[in-house]
Amino acid sequence: MDNNKVSDMIKNIRKNNNLTQKEFADSLNVTFQAVSKWENGKNIPDIETLKLICSKYNIDINTLLNNSNIPEKRSYRYLFIIIIIILVLIIFILVFNNRKSDFTSTTITGTCDAFNVSGVLTYSSDKTSIIINSISYCGSSVDIYSDFEALIYAEQGNTEVLIGKMNVDGENTLDNFTKGLTFKIDSEIKSLIDTSSLKLIIRAKNSKNELVNYEVPLVLESKGN
Repeated sequence: MDNNKVSDMIKNIRKNNNLTQKEFADSLNVTFQAVSKWENGKNIPDIETLKLICSKYNIDINTLLNNSNIPEKRSYRYLFIIIIIILVLIIFILVFNNRKSDFTSTTITGTCDAFNVSGVLTYSSDKTSIIINSISYCGSSVDIYSDFEALIYAEQGNTEVLIGKMNVDGENTLDNFTKGLTFKIDSEIKSLIDTSSLKLIIRAKNSKNELVNYEVPLVLESKGN
């Protein structure tokens, strides 16, 4: 036997199994100094130890003695983890796409002589959300108002249903009352998207303590995912 070839094979067996010299030695009930000498070509195991190495690490003794290539030990644990991660990502993507496709959005616009309104309505089979992100005053009044409130109604059959309301305290102009004013409404009314009308009502008392009322029809502009 060629000592150098056997030493190389022993070193490959140990490294392929991710073992230190001491761990490899302990598995064979020898000292790590013995393993070191084997791998340095200073000595080789006796035939019984060679048989033990082949038995423990599933190596044919002829392969060991003839210096054939020893297949590397595959890390099936890491392969299994990678497969699990890929499956989780696929499931997440499928769930996300299903949730996304379940919702439909349409833009909301509204205009009257004094106000412009814009927003978005998003709905699914069991929920409707309305976000009004811009209410701007375009009238000419600079009067000071109080008791300001904004209300959103939906027509359901022959009745109007209040689905959103917001009050602003203090005294101010209509322009300042509506600046930065937004609505976010979550409704369980499944048929809200099919309602014949939505409208925004703005009410306030002027400096003469008169109630001023503005009605802004809300229009659903377009539909799409």
